[in-house]
Amino acid sequence: MRTHLSAEKKNVAAAQKAPAPVAPAVYTPPPVNPLPSSPFAFTSPFKHAA
Repeated sequence: MRTHLSAEKKNVAAAQKAPAPVAPAVYTPPPVNPLPSSPFAFTSPFKHAA
């Protein structure tokens, strides 16, 4: 029974430690890409619609 609790606690710690460093790393590039990509993406559909 004690082994089960330990395994679950280890899983929770690993899951909490993984998302922390991954979240910021993935969040940094998106905001920089959408900026220049946003205007280009908007111009494409607008030109097609016109």
